[in-house]
Amino acid sequence: MFKINKSNTPALFVALLVLIIGGFASNTQAQDQKSYYWNTIRNFRKQDSLQALPQNAILFVGSSSFTNWHNVQQMFPDYTIVNRGFGGSQLPDVKQYFEQTVYPKKLKQIVLYAGDNDIAAGAKPEEVFDRFKQVYNLIRKDQPKLPIAYLSIKGCPGRARSIPTVQETNALIKAFLAKEKNAAYVDVYTATMDSGGQPLKQIYVEDGVHMNQQGYDIWASVLKPYLKK
Repeated sequence: MFKINKSNTPALFVALLVLIIGGFASNTQAQDQKSYYWNTIRNFRKQDSLQALPQNAILFVGSSSFTNWHNVQQMFPDYTIVNRGFGGSQLPDVKQYFEQTVYPKKLKQIVLYAGDNDIAAGAKPEEVFDRFKQVYNLIRKDQPKLPIAYLSIKGCPGRARSIPTVQETNALIKAFLAKEKNAAYVDVYTATMDSGGQPLKQIYVEDGVHMNQQGYDIWASVLKPYLKK
């Protein structure tokens, strides 16, 4: 019969307590994260239930750079735009909520911006690239011929230390998309940097991460030639 060595009992108790607390914290964190995004996703579902999406719309999906683009429809009046950006999201979140944001909508095109927050959270270029391919392949599995336009990750002053990682990640995604059909790499990175390779500070709000209207004006001018009529 198994016997507990009394001299080891305190250590065993501490180890067990650490496991319990660690598991609880991990589960709570996962629930909080799901709740954080789920409120937005639930609102998307509610909108879709109240009013069906127009046929052949262009879907913008990604992180807060799209969430904060409040006047995107006004900036592209000749197109039908549906904005499904959800702030703070990373590429795995876009993948997780694919069914709620993309599938099974009948779309003319998808415009994707994501990867910025992945890098800020510490993901390396190859890791972000792999995440991007997972999202890309998921879209392709559902709609093989749907045009996809990917906006390059921006190099913002608030995350200046990440710029080399951003550049390397963008290069990987650009090379991949160059070989794909019905896919485009939209280089908004270069358009938002100065001649010395530094971010244009005047196009950002105080946090140095999110753009003001000047930034979106630049994005719109670069993106428009890639939008499908």
